[in-house]
Amino acid sequence: MSNKMVGRPVEEFDDMYTNAPLRTIAHTDDWGLAPGIAVDLSEEELKANVDAIEELRIEEGKYAALAGPDGKLIPDLQEGQVAPSRRPTIEYKKIIQDSGDPGYINRVLLGTACTGLVRIEWVAARYNAVQPVNWSHVEMTQQIPTFYPLRYQVADAQNLIVKQAIEGDFQWVLLLEHDVVVQPTVFMQFNEYMHNKRSPVVSGLYFTRSRPSDPLVFRGRGVGVYDEWEQGDVVYCDGIPTGLLLIHVGLLREMWNDSPDYAVGGAITRRVFNTPRAYWKNPQTGYVNMAGGTSDLDWCTRVIEGDYLRKAGWNEYMDNLEDEKYPFICDTGIFARHVNPNGEMFP
Repeated sequence: MSNKMVGRPVEEFDDMYTNAPLRTIAHTDDWGLAPGIAVDLSEEELKANVDAIEELRIEEGKYAALAGPDGKLIPDLQEGQVAPSRRPTIEYKKIIQDSGDPGYINRVLLGTACTGLVRIEWVAARYNAVQPVNWSHVEMTQQIPTFYPLRYQVADAQNLIVKQAIEGDFQWVLLLEHDVVVQPTVFMQFNEYMHNKRSPVVSGLYFTRSRPSDPLVFRGRGVGVYDEWEQGDVVYCDGIPTGLLLIHVGLLREMWNDSPDYAVGGAITRRVFNTPRAYWKNPQTGYVNMAGGTSDLDWCTRVIEGDYLRKAGWNEYMDNLEDEKYPFICDTGIFARHVNPNGEMFP
């Protein structure tokens, strides 16, 4: 007495027997072991060996197992023999190999001080800027960590950005103000400076929101703008704006350590950036005096007078400068435009 079974395709058999007992499969005439092949076993042999029988094929009167318990092919078996048993349910294997890589490294923090209202031109420029391959994360493209202090004075917003950069252990801060419309290559260009560590402070070039519009590059105080350069030059100067500015966090950390705490908007930060303002009466003349300025030039002056670049470890950079009076770089090839709330572009 024999029990004949005609098979379905092996891959279908593999899928269906995953969660079905082999005995049930063997006793139905629905499942075979290979398409169009009949396997003849006596009922006694079937009952005796049903837990051991696996995927069998018949070839020239011999049984052969397609695979054994270790997944390797098994040589042809003599008639009446069966393949070694393997568990009838296929296990799902999940292999985890830890490379030891600590993962994401905080490369650069993009900080934007804003009033809460930005032009669509700024949004389009900011979010269409190309991100370099493998720049700040392991992945090829990744959103840059971004921090938006909203409705603060410029210096206060900048100090909150510095606080975030230090506490987050970032390597660089890129200040991008909400009215500076960048070119698509801006991150690629700044990435060259970060990669080569050419300078701890690099500014892009943009102009004042005025007619005529002047470039925001300075050598000296109270002498106007410095314009003895051609578009595309790398200009060394002692004053740069903070609207499009890359700063190494090592420099900011040294300044942070020497800066007093103060409260702004319920947060405690330190006065790394400061908007200079003073009001006093001269006791000798009786005149009332006022002094004021912008946080960007005040910060530049503080860096130079406090020798913070050397304190931050940029001694070789300082030694190689033609003139230490001009330690900051304005790369005029990193060009941006200034936009006012009405959408007028400068220059």
